[in-house]
Order: sequence, then structure tokens, then C-alpha cells
Amino acid sequence: MRIGLAVAAIAALISVTPAQAAQGTQGWLHASAGQGQGRVLVAPTAQEHGEFYAQGEVEVEGAPADTAMIVARALYTPGCSSITAQWAPVTTLQTGHGGAGAAHFVRDTPLLSGVTFYVIFRVSGGGTVLESDCITVLVK
Repeated sequence: MRIGLAVAAIAALISVTPAQAAQGTQGWLHASAGQGQGRVLVAPTAQEHGEFYAQGEVEVEGAPADTAMIVARALYTPGCSSITAQWAPVTTLQTGHGGAGAAHFVRDTPLLSGVTFYVIFRVSGGGTVLESDCITVLVK
């Protein structure tokens, strides 16, 4: 009986799929100066009933230790070929002794449902600049 329960529990765990950001709503952070890497996730929801509302997460590792870093974003044309809105701060994060850190942020703006925009995130501090891939965001 116990073996049957154990097998059923293991099968249930194997069939669980972890939650992931939708295609295009995440970008990898790469060092353009200094050291480190990371990821940015943007999760838009329909919470504001037709206006843009999103929660995001920025994670870095291998960055300078014990450093306050600024997270900023800039808006771009499709494919991120040219900038349309200059860099603006979103949040800050603090790295620990090993150079890792994370921050959560919320964006709430009057963009209407169905609008698509393109954004790049930048994390900077302690001589390091990390920039994300181009992220395509659809307003829900």
C-alpha cells in the first residue's frame, strides 16, 4: 500500500510543469560593462481592465558584491532598432556578498489593451552595466 502511494506521489510530481513567462516577456541580462548576468521577467495581467498592469522580476548573479544597483528601462521601436522613450528608473536591487540579487517591480500605465511595445532593461552599479534582450510586451 505504501509503495503504491509513493509511486503515485512521484508520478504527480513528475507531471507538474513549472510556470514560465509567456514567449517574449522575458529577457536575459548580459554584461556590456563589468561582470555578471541575469534575467528580467515581465508578467502583464488584465487586472486594470483594459489598461497596462504588469509585475516584473529582475535577477542578477556574478555582479559586484554588496552593491546597490539601479534597474531602468527604455522603450524601443519594433525589434528594438531605435529608442522611443529614454531610460527611466524602475526599481533598485541590492547584491549580496556573492554578487547575486533580485528585485520585484510593478508597472501601471494607461496603455490600452492590444497595444504591443518593446523594451530593454538595464541594471547598473559598481562599474557594471547589464542589458537585457529586446522584450516584446502585449498589453492585456
